[in-house]
Amino acid sequence: MYIDVCVQQNFIGFDQVYTYSTKLGRNDLFLGQRVKVPFGKKILMGIILAIDVENTSGFEAKEILGTFEDQVFLPRDLMVLAEKMSEKYFIGPFTSLAYILPPSNGQGIFYDQGEFKVENLPDLNRYGYLEGQGKNPSQEKVLNLLKSQGPLLKSEILDRLDISASPVQTLIKNGVIGPVKEEKTCQPPQVLTPDQERAYQEFYQDQSLETLLFGVTGSGKTELYLHWAQDCIERGQKVLIILPEIALTPQMVERVQARFGSRTSVMHSKLTDSQRKLEWTRMRNGQVDILVGARSGIFAPMENLGLIILDEEQEASYQYHQSLRYDVREVAKMRSEITGTRLVYGSATPEVSLFYRAKKGDIKLIQLKNRIMDRPLARVHLVDMREELSTGNLSILSNVLHQKIQNTLSRGKQVILFLNRRGYSNFISCRHCGTAIRCDSCDISMNYHKTIHRLRCHYCGSTKPLPKTCPVCGSKLIKPFGVGTQQVEELVKNLFPQAKVHRMDRDTTNKKETYFSLYEDMKNRKIDILIGTQMLAKGLDFEHVTLVGILAADTSLFISDYKAQEQCYSLLTQVSGRSGRGKDPGEVVLQTYNPDNYAIKTACQGDYQDFYDMEIKQRQAYDYPPFKKLISIQLTGPDKEEVYEATRNFYRDLTGATRTLHLVGTKIIENPKIKNKYTFKFQLKSNKADLALLRDSLEWVFKKHMKENKGKIYIDIIFER
Repeated sequence: MYIDVCVQQNFIGFDQVYTYSTKLGRNDLFLGQRVKVPFGKKILMGIILAIDVENTSGFEAKEILGTFEDQVFLPRDLMVLAEKMSEKYFIGPFTSLAYILPPSNGQGIFYDQGEFKVENLPDLNRYGYLEGQGKNPSQEKVLNLLKSQGPLLKSEILDRLDISASPVQTLIKNGVIGPVKEEKTCQPPQVLTPDQERAYQEFYQDQSLETLLFGVTGSGKTELYLHWAQDCIERGQKVLIILPEIALTPQMVERVQARFGSRTSVMHSKLTDSQRKLEWTRMRNGQVDILVGARSGIFAPMENLGLIILDEEQEASYQYHQSLRYDVREVAKMRSEITGTRLVYGSATPEVSLFYRAKKGDIKLIQLKNRIMDRPLARVHLVDMREELSTGNLSILSNVLHQKIQNTLSRGKQVILFLNRRGYSNFISCRHCGTAIRCDSCDISMNYHKTIHRLRCHYCGSTKPLPKTCPVCGSKLIKPFGVGTQQVEELVKNLFPQAKVHRMDRDTTNKKETYFSLYEDMKNRKIDILIGTQMLAKGLDFEHVTLVGILAADTSLFISDYKAQEQCYSLLTQVSGRSGRGKDPGEVVLQTYNPDNYAIKTACQGDYQDFYDMEIKQRQAYDYPPFKKLISIQLTGPDKEEVYEATRNFYRDLTGATRTLHLVGTKIIENPKIKNKYTFKFQLKSNKADLALLRDSLEWVFKKHMKENKGKIYIDIIFER
């Protein structure tokens, strides 16, 4: 019999389906099962994609060398999801599965072997283990491991000790070790406000697959998530709560674990591989009811899903970027459609294209218009920094903000200061010739970090010493320009020496423990002023924060992106929403050089509908989504001339293949070099009716160029929502 297998390997051109033979029977093989296969001179892991197929390769098929376990490894819905991702994002079958596989691409033991399935193994002292009860060396290893490590999954023991299941089974049979009994001490649900109760009931008025929960900051969206999740779990179903980044996890995890106890799992990028493997194994073995996870949580191996929640759905970190070649929101929708699971998007500032769909009635819209206990939104003070300059104030803190920080601290309340630029200065430049010091590997100016007294690239992470003279003209007139969070921290500590000041950005939270300790310190009022980037803009709920200062509201206004106004409005609204979430009213000081910009003005008023009405007119006037489909094609590789030539050829072949379609294309644009890789891109606008034909042409041109480039140039095709 022949089976189709995708194989774990790192060469783009070899990521395809391979046919192998097997002497195993039909009942011994499963879709999604792991198998050992010969591949060249290596033995690799493969995943079965199809069983009992014809060998159409024209070659004699090699025989598989065995299976890793006698059961399905990846759930059926995730196998279908990987296939759909492969088609949509023009990626190979194993690349699409790599997002779904646990750490190390699925290498190792992930099951409790045998019929005795147990979540944890207990502390041995509880079982009165006695010396000399006929144990062999392998049993001794098991007992010593449990004595030193405490409760472990059986699969963990086998993996760590590299032994068979027999000694573990013997110890269980003799009663030396056994299962830890799960103790549930869960908090009862909170009573819903009338506004929440109305929204809760609206959700069940029909079975719409997609729902947008649109609620102002502090309106109680999380409590609704937990009520709907509890309904699912009581029906025996599983729940995924997906967050865009780790910064949103502490309070959500705290609330979910308090409600659902040890049947909760947490997944994010700060976990070690062993921690991720343990959580993956718990979910796969059915020991988890609800997952709180960052983006990769959408691939959780949980069956019988009843609800998927995408919190802060508007976040750009859900979208494509260099390490994430898919859109989490699209993948969530795919999984929802495959399984029939209800999908909830939650946001105070929903993405414009999604809100457009909701307004048209394509998806269900539920609104929360009031904050909990009818608390008012924070009062916003708009400060025109041009006027500050005219009065001689050169500080990044306006006079208004300085005074309000003093008043807030005197009342024993907390302050959040937001600046979306980390480091000490934005760049180092020569005042004589204008040269900016750039990264050697990236075509990007480096930021000065005073804590390490070095320049750092925020794209590749490389550092270099601060030069004493200009490397181009030799002038000594070289100095830092611009302001980052480090410089703000230094300034604030000098101005308010009695205040406890801390900074939260990627430089200070590169370890999971650091971030969570900062969160705990802020919650327990051990911090008076918290300074940070967009990491603190969402999800954090501190009742004693009554002042938020937005130091530079303009930073995202002038990026080369049609979503610039939307991103600006969303960020300002989310940051402002951190103030006044307790019983005391909040204030926001918003500093800008563009006070008349409509994104800034509507953010000050907290009026999403007004912003949406203006933004959607702009989108329609310039044929941007949701009125047209926007496709970005970018090619990346180590040789600049080769990449440019390949991009020109791709553009030529694509436009030639789509002559009958009404497409509008941009010129070829060169992106900055990143990590010694060059990127050229172009964009196409298409009518929605032409999208299917355009995809067919794109697939043909993509495969042609991948074959010609032999994997040397990476091609990304991005479909904007």
